[in-house]
Amino acid sequence: FTTLGSTGFIIAKTCVFTISKTDKGFTDYGILIVSFILAWIEIWFFDYRVIPHERRLREALHHSDRHPLLASNSSRSVSPIPPSSHYHSISVSNEHLQSFYSPVPSVEGSDTEDANTGAIRDVRADSNLSQSLLYTPSSVIEDYDNVEDYEQQADEIVQKVWRIFKDNESWVQEAVSSNGRDVVFAKDFPKWGKVFRLTTIVPGNRDDIAEILFERQEDMSKWSPTVNDCRILQVINRNLYISYQLTNEQAQGIIAKRDFVNLSTRRFIDDVAILAAQACVYPQMPPKDNCVRGVNGPTAYIIENNDNTTCRFTWLLNVDLKGWLPQYLINSSLATVQLTLAEALRNYLTKLIDLSSSGSSTGDIAT
Repeated sequence: FTTLGSTGFIIAKTCVFTISKTDKGFTDYGILIVSFILAWIEIWFFDYRVIPHERRLREALHHSDRHPLLASNSSRSVSPIPPSSHYHSISVSNEHLQSFYSPVPSVEGSDTEDANTGAIRDVRADSNLSQSLLYTPSSVIEDYDNVEDYEQQADEIVQKVWRIFKDNESWVQEAVSSNGRDVVFAKDFPKWGKVFRLTTIVPGNRDDIAEILFERQEDMSKWSPTVNDCRILQVINRNLYISYQLTNEQAQGIIAKRDFVNLSTRRFIDDVAILAAQACVYPQMPPKDNCVRGVNGPTAYIIENNDNTTCRFTWLLNVDLKGWLPQYLINSSLATVQLTLAEALRNYLTKLIDLSSSGSSTGDIAT
């Protein structure tokens, strides 16, 4: 209303305005010009700053646990809900169907856990556990109740990753390290979107590198400058985890911290170690207020023996960082993250090899 009133006032003022015949120079014309400029600056600010900001706040409220569970969705389509016997739908007035989740009741007289779920080690997160899961994006794996479902999803992740890994056509170079050893390529896939592919050579044994990146992934924040925190939330079996990772800010703080919850698996195909992962639902680790929850598509570390002392390391990265970010900034940031991790991993492996060698030498001297 302010902009409308200002514009109407200027139009009316222009119609009745009479330029004085006295020699006042810019005064008469300046009043009209400045009035128009101020009104259009106000319009620009409202359309390009205020409205987008309010839209982001509405979306943030919708995805937070403070949003009413049965809030109206009449203005937009309802997001798909994962099929489960514990999800229900109701119709409110003339609005679209609203969905909610009912917890699974305990079986009467059952004091012991199921054998499968009993084998799973739970590590509780230090955050609020009361978040309701309204829907699951198509690239996010559901929260399952038994090991077999997780293993089936792990099989599907590995198949996706292997298909991308074996695709050698139409990759475009995105970035290369200053020494030329680390190269990042990218390719758009119709099903998964843009996938970044880092290739490099690192020292060490295939199995040792796989152990560092999988079983000892909680130490990653100690040697990788891109990782702020890394935790194993559940051990489903020795080759299948649910893990959490918090990344540091990127692009000089323009890209805020992101955190990820993934279903991670370790497999070996044709003597190639595959550490694959994809985003999954884990109610015990809901999104936090101090960072943005990102979503990983099919992602993997792939390790191949190169010779007796080195391995070929490939990192396939498919991720949705969420938020309002220019695509060129996302591309540059992800490529930089991959190059940074490659250099950090190489330095860490070299340090471990040197420590092992010095320990062996000390033992020989003592003998």
